[in-house]
Amino acid sequence: MAKVKAPKPPKPARRPGPPVPVARVWEFFETYTRDLRADDFQRVFTRETPEAWQMFARAIKAEEIANLPWHIRAAEYTRRAFLAFTLRLSPARRAIYGIGLVMAFIGMMDLFTGIHLLRVPIIPGVVSVAVPALTWPDGTLWLAGGFLVLNLLILLEVADRLTLKKDLEVARDIQQAMLPRELYAATGIEAFGVTRPANTVGGDLYDVIRRPDGRIVFALGDVAGKGSPAALLMALVVAMLRVLVDEGLEPEELANRLNVQVSRHAPASRFVTMVVGSYDPDSGQLTYVNAGQNPPVLRRASGQFEKLSEGGMALGMF
Repeated sequence: MAKVKAPKPPKPARRPGPPVPVARVWEFFETYTRDLRADDFQRVFTRETPEAWQMFARAIKAEEIANLPWHIRAAEYTRRAFLAFTLRLSPARRAIYGIGLVMAFIGMMDLFTGIHLLRVPIIPGVVSVAVPALTWPDGTLWLAGGFLVLNLLILLEVADRLTLKKDLEVARDIQQAMLPRELYAATGIEAFGVTRPANTVGGDLYDVIRRPDGRIVFALGDVAGKGSPAALLMALVVAMLRVLVDEGLEPEELANRLNVQVSRHAPASRFVTMVVGSYDPDSGQLTYVNAGQNPPVLRRASGQFEKLSEGGMALGMF
């Protein structure tokens, strides 16, 4: 007896959707324009661009060329504006930017087709005048416009970096003012420190504080990391150190209290290495705590050097 196969049920119809390329393009567009608001776009031209131009225009000194003929004044103003912007770049980046300008100029001249007469209507549909005009192929205007837009973006980015650099220089001055800047001299002791951060600001710190009883509290430390995050934490540690010293704490308790405060207020990825100690000039007694810092070197009265290798964990790790 022959077997008859039952027909397969039809597959459910799929809902029509956009082609894959279109969906990917739309996803890319949504990602690229995320968080874009109309007021942000408007602020670029109404506030950020004028502020950026004013930053560079200070170096032009238009009053020096105010009495020149208009055509010479325009050329000199353009030259000074160009230098005011490009001289803010590093030498290598300035050279690359100049090469880019030359390449763009050569490309525009290569597309140039000549000078042709262009009909300009005086009375539309009735009277027109033929005037000579420079002529380029279709699409050249889009290339020139894109080049100008990219230069505007470069102008704004350089202005932002210069503003940030100026703010960091002010922060560096404030940071340096927090540290002892002069030689500390007392009976039987002299102390002086200097720090030079790898970036504009950094996390190195040192301090020398005299207590009412004549003992000297000193500290030398380094915040993990570089730049502004390390500098902010460094300022916090120096402030906490001075407050705790005023409470008359001994080095061990002082280090324990600093560890609690750093653990509480600093990010989990940050810690501070520090040597903090107390020195009595009258008795010559030195008490210190090393929290993860490089071992200090002690020079005794006999001239022998001794490495103080005992220590513990850095502040803020646990």
